[in-house]
Amino acid sequence: MSFKIRLEKLLKQYNLNPKKLGEKLGYGSNPAKLYRLLNDENNSPSVQIVQDLLNAFPNINARWLITGDKDMIEEEDSIKYGFCKECIKKDGEIARLEKECAKKDKRIEELLIALYSLGGEDQLLGKKVP
Repeated sequence: MSFKIRLEKLLKQYNLNPKKLGEKLGYGSNPAKLYRLLNDENNSPSVQIVQDLLNAFPNINARWLITGDKDMIEEEDSIKYGFCKECIKKDGEIARLEKECAKKDKRIEELLIALYSLGGEDQLLGKKVP
């Protein structure tokens, strides 16, 4: 898929025309840079145009914009966390383990309180109470 087609899809996705997109990107109301890309399938964007598009539309998948691979819109979790799906899964596992540790810490605290209430802390700590 040519960059021209990807740019046309982007315009359609955001209900923009080249003039409005040019204004959004800071190119003014007569964005010759964009018209050049839209008028010829063989034209490629400059790195600056790609950067401007990605800055203006942070949910656009950079890989899609550059190569046409993957989906046009990045998944919300990837944007939110800046991670891949696998990393997000691992984050979820870490959160689950943290909760499990917190529960165990609370149970240990409850058991220590019970032990102290029975006077067992003296034996546990090797202290003698006067």
